[in-house]
Order: sequence, then structure tokens, then C-alpha cells
Amino acid sequence: MMELDDLKNTWQQFSKTQLEQHRLDAEQIKQSLENRTFSAIGKIRRALSIDMALLAFFTLLALLYALFYNRQLLRLLLLAFGFIWAFTLFVNVGIHLLLNRVVNARADLRSSLLVLVSRLGIGLKTAYALSVIMPVVGVFFGYVWTSSHSLTWKIALLLLAIGLGMGIIFYPIMRWYTQKMLGNHYAELKQCLQELEEEEATG
Repeated sequence: MMELDDLKNTWQQFSKTQLEQHRLDAEQIKQSLENRTFSAIGKIRRALSIDMALLAFFTLLALLYALFYNRQLLRLLLLAFGFIWAFTLFVNVGIHLLLNRVVNARADLRSSLLVLVSRLGIGLKTAYALSVIMPVVGVFFGYVWTSSHSLTWKIALLLLAIGLGMGIIFYPIMRWYTQKMLGNHYAELKQCLQELEEEEATG
């Protein structure tokens, strides 16, 4: 009888140890996923800062060129960069709010990360679409702004062809730039989300 009691005690001790080890492993996995998530978020923040710095550099360069060499373009560039800066600031503020939401939601990391991944995915697809649309809009707007001739169908088709041609050339550049700045970190966040979901499902 004593041997049976000893066997039960040994088995209970073993089960308790296994349970504690499983809990520790789960906590370590969760901590590792949190660290990877926050690391990717930090890299996205740095990428956004670099993007803003590059935009500021090219804005200053374009405006200085127009100011000293082509005053006719100055008003057009001011208007164009005004729209670009307004859109960029709107997007950046939105992304930073989403990033802060994830950082502050440690207790429910999966849900906030799900929202971030979903909206970043939509944002990347929108950026790719805009890389084709904006050259077309820019060509039409530039013609209407600078030309004294009325816009005919033939001119409109020519402008459309020019704009689409520019968009087709710009699209792979935009994909490469976006992938370099955000794509890899976005993929890391998606991987963290998938592993979090798997961990919660098995836990």
C-alpha cells in the first residue's frame, strides 16, 4: 500500500512539474513574441522618421530649384507638396497611433496586433495603387495648371498614356522602397500574429 501511495505522490509531483514547465515555456514564448513585435514596431517607427526626412529633403530641393530657376513651377509645387505633406502626416499619425495601441495593450496583444497588421496591409496596397494613380493625376493637373490650351480628347488620351507610363515605371520603384522601409517589418508582425494565434489555440 505504501508503494502505491509513493507511486501516486511521484506521479502527482511529476504532473505538477510538467504543468509548471509548460506554463514557463508558454510564458517564454509569449515574451519572445512580445519582444519581436516591439522590435518590429521600433523599426517601423525609425522607417517612418527616415521617410519624413527624405520627403523634407526632396521638398526643399524641388522648391529651391523652382525658386531660383523656374518661378512658374513654384506655386504648382507648393500646392502639390502641400497635398503630399498633408497625406503623409495623416498616414504617419494614424500608423503611430496604431503602434502605440499595440505597445500599450500587452494584456491583449493579439487583438491589437491583428488590427495593426490588417490596417498596415490595407495601407501598403493603397500605396501601391497610388503609385500608379498619382502620376496620372499629376500629369493632368500639371497640364491644366500650366497650359493655356483647352483640354481636348486627344490631349487627354495623350496625358493618360504619359501618366500611366510614368506610373508603370514608378510602381516597381515604389514597391521596392516600401518593401525596404516597411515590408520586412510588416512580414515580421504578421509572423508574430500567426504564432500568437497558434500559441493561444494550443494553450
